[in-house]
Amino acid sequence: MVDWSDDRIAALSDQDLKNLLANAERKSAADVIAQCKAEMEKRDAAKPRKASKPRTELKEFEHDMSAQLAVRKAALQQEFTAADQAMAQLNSQKTSLSGFSNDLVQANLS
Repeated sequence: MVDWSDDRIAALSDQDLKNLLANAERKSAADVIAQCKAEMEKRDAAKPRKASKPRTELKEFEHDMSAQLAVRKAALQQEFTAADQAMAQLNSQKTSLSGFSNDLVQANLS
Protein backbone atom coordinates (compact mmCIF):
# COMPACT_ATOMS: atom_id res chain seq x y z
CA MET A 1 0.00 0.00 0.00
CA VAL A 2 1.21 3.52 -0.84
CA ASP A 3 2.06 5.93 1.98
CA TRP A 4 -0.07 9.04 1.42
CA SER A 5 1.45 11.95 3.28
CA ASP A 6 -0.36 15.26 3.56
CA ASP A 7 2.26 16.87 1.28
CA ARG A 8 1.84 14.18 -1.34
CA ILE A 9 -1.95 14.56 -1.30
CA ALA A 10 -1.65 18.36 -1.46
CA ALA A 11 0.46 18.03 -4.64
CA LEU A 12 -2.33 16.17 -6.51
CA SER A 13 -4.54 17.89 -9.07
CA ASP A 14 -8.21 18.29 -8.20
CA GLN A 15 -9.17 15.37 -10.46
CA ASP A 16 -6.43 13.13 -9.05
CA LEU A 17 -7.55 14.03 -5.52
CA LYS A 18 -11.13 13.06 -6.38
CA ASN A 19 -9.93 9.78 -7.87
CA LEU A 20 -7.83 9.03 -4.79
CA LEU A 21 -10.84 9.74 -2.55
CA ALA A 22 -13.03 7.42 -4.63
CA ASN A 23 -10.44 4.65 -4.45
CA ALA A 24 -9.93 5.14 -0.72
CA GLU A 25 -13.69 4.94 -0.16
CA ARG A 26 -13.89 1.80 -2.27
CA LYS A 27 -11.08 0.21 -0.21
CA SER A 28 -12.38 1.63 3.09
CA ALA A 29 -9.09 3.37 3.87
CA ALA A 30 -10.40 5.72 6.55
CA ASP A 31 -7.14 7.63 7.10
CA VAL A 32 -6.71 8.42 3.38
CA ILE A 33 -10.39 9.37 3.12
CA ALA A 34 -9.96 11.83 5.99
CA GLN A 35 -6.79 13.29 4.43
CA CYS A 36 -8.49 13.72 1.03
CA LYS A 37 -11.54 15.40 2.55
CA ALA A 38 -9.36 17.73 4.62
CA GLU A 39 -7.39 18.73 1.51
CA MET A 40 -10.62 19.31 -0.45
CA GLU A 41 -11.94 21.54 2.35
CA LYS A 42 -8.67 23.53 2.33
CA ARG A 43 -8.94 24.03 -1.42
CA ASP A 44 -12.60 25.04 -1.21
CA ALA A 45 -11.80 27.57 1.52
CA ALA A 46 -8.99 29.03 -0.58
CA LYS A 47 -11.20 29.57 -3.64
CA PRO A 48 -12.30 33.17 -4.08
CA ARG A 49 -15.99 33.73 -3.55
CA LYS A 50 -18.02 35.91 -5.83
CA ALA A 51 -19.14 39.10 -4.18
CA SER A 52 -22.82 39.75 -4.45
CA LYS A 53 -23.60 42.34 -7.06
CA PRO A 54 -25.73 45.34 -6.23
CA ARG A 55 -29.07 45.42 -7.99
CA THR A 56 -29.04 47.07 -11.35
CA GLU A 57 -31.49 49.87 -12.04
CA LEU A 58 -33.61 47.48 -14.09
CA LYS A 59 -33.64 44.83 -11.33
CA GLU A 60 -34.56 47.51 -8.78
CA PHE A 61 -37.44 48.62 -11.02
CA GLU A 62 -38.56 44.99 -11.43
CA HIS A 63 -38.48 44.49 -7.66
CA ASP A 64 -40.51 47.67 -7.02
CA MET A 65 -43.09 46.77 -9.69
CA SER A 66 -43.44 43.28 -8.27
CA ALA A 67 -44.21 44.71 -4.83
CA GLN A 68 -46.74 47.17 -6.29
CA LEU A 69 -48.40 44.39 -8.29
CA ALA A 70 -48.71 42.25 -5.17
CA VAL A 71 -50.50 45.09 -3.37
CA ARG A 72 -52.79 45.69 -6.35
CA LYS A 73 -53.55 41.97 -6.62
CA ALA A 74 -54.61 41.83 -2.96
CA ALA A 75 -56.87 44.87 -3.42
CA LEU A 76 -58.50 43.39 -6.54
CA GLN A 77 -59.06 40.07 -4.81
CA GLN A 78 -60.81 41.85 -1.94
CA GLU A 79 -62.91 43.83 -4.41
CA PHE A 80 -63.84 40.68 -6.34
CA THR A 81 -64.82 38.86 -3.15
CA ALA A 82 -67.05 41.77 -2.09
CA ALA A 83 -68.68 41.94 -5.56
CA ASP A 84 -69.22 38.18 -5.55
CA GLN A 85 -70.92 38.36 -2.14
CA ALA A 86 -73.12 41.26 -3.29
CA MET A 87 -74.20 39.33 -6.40
CA ALA A 88 -75.03 36.27 -4.29
CA GLN A 89 -77.13 38.45 -1.99
CA LEU A 90 -78.92 40.07 -4.95
CA ASN A 91 -79.66 36.66 -6.46
CA SER A 92 -81.10 35.54 -3.14
CA GLN A 93 -83.29 38.65 -2.96
CA LYS A 94 -84.39 38.11 -6.57
CA THR A 95 -85.50 34.58 -5.72
CA SER A 96 -87.42 35.82 -2.68
CA LEU A 97 -89.09 38.62 -4.65
CA SER A 98 -89.94 36.27 -7.46
CA GLY A 99 -91.63 33.91 -5.01
CA PHE A 100 -93.44 36.84 -3.37
CA SER A 101 -94.55 38.09 -6.80
CA ASN A 102 -95.85 34.66 -7.72
CA ASP A 103 -97.78 34.50 -4.44
CA LEU A 104 -99.40 37.89 -5.17
CA VAL A 105 -100.40 36.83 -8.67
CA GLN A 106 -101.88 33.64 -7.30
CA ALA A 107 -103.76 35.59 -4.61
CA ASN A 108 -105.20 38.01 -7.18
CA LEU A 109 -106.28 35.18 -9.46
CA SER A 110 -108.15 33.44 -6.68
